[in-house]
Amino acid sequence: MNALRAALAVLVLGLTFHSHDSKAVLIFVNDTDEVHWHVGEPAPFIDLAPERFVAMACGAELAWVYANFPTLPMRTIGAPQPTRRALAVTPGEWDCVIWRGDNARFIVDNIRITSD
Repeated sequence: MNALRAALAVLVLGLTFHSHDSKAVLIFVNDTDEVHWHVGEPAPFIDLAPERFVAMACGAELAWVYANFPTLPMRTIGAPQPTRRALAVTPGEWDCVIWRGDNARFIVDNIRITSD
């Protein structure tokens, strides 16, 4: 059942990207809500308590995460294994990363601190 929910969340995230012109976005998803955030917007509010908490970043928002949380573990979607990244590398519009659980919560918790 958890695998089905995770697959559904990824599908919803994928469909969301196809419905927008720009793929640059940071999305937070818990069991009931989905919040989109872009660099420069006020910090989002979402309940961090659900067990299945997911964050996904693409494009400019992924670059923002890279710049603000350089030690956070990351793997580009579709990459066979984690790779070291150069801080100067800017992700492309289609470059995306997904975090689950505590890493996802860490990102949303710290948007308030880094975007002020």
